[in-house]
Amino acid sequence: MEVLKILILSKLLILLHFRSKGSLILVGGDPGVGKSTLLLQMAAMIAEGHDLGRSAPVVYVSGEESMEQIGSRADCLSIGTEELYLYSSTDIEDILEKIQALSPRALIVDSIQTVYLKGVAGSAGGLSQVKERTSALLRFAKKTNIPVLLIGHVTKSGEIVGPRVLEHIVDVVLYLKVGTFFDISFVVLVVDLLKLWHKRSISFSVF
Repeated sequence: MEVLKILILSKLLILLHFRSKGSLILVGGDPGVGKSTLLLQMAAMIAEGHDLGRSAPVVYVSGEESMEQIGSRADCLSIGTEELYLYSSTDIEDILEKIQALSPRALIVDSIQTVYLKGVAGSAGGLSQVKERTSALLRFAKKTNIPVLLIGHVTKSGEIVGPRVLEHIVDVVLYLKVGTFFDISFVVLVVDLLKLWHKRSISFSVF
């Protein structure tokens, strides 16, 4: 069942990827809801050519896990594609420099709260850092036409960690939520498209 949920939501995000060439997409959710697993699975599916019918490089960058930890998660998901490139870094300039030669079909950054931009004053979670590093990724996406997906953690109240300016800079905001139905102990994953190209709000549930 867990694999099925991941595949369904991966298909949803791949559909979103189809329509969002060069877009900056923020994926938020509670800790443990499956953001990293979902996007790693989606990255593999895009790399294998599930979206356009041919394989292409996809880069998954983590500022929270080592290469060994990311690789271990990939092994657990039976990911074996050679077109999925894993990288561990927190420096945005380093990340963008490293992937230039690859010209990947998509870039995934896990998470926006852990990366930083050199030369910008303030703490990693401060307004200046959040605004400038997100804007740098947006400029990269628009210039290269490469979609960038950012994983973002949320607070207990359901808000993205950090200044709200983050949500205004990106093109699309998605939330993964866990809930219950009449106190029955099964998990519902909900994806809310809170910010879409035409400012619409759409909600999907996967049981």
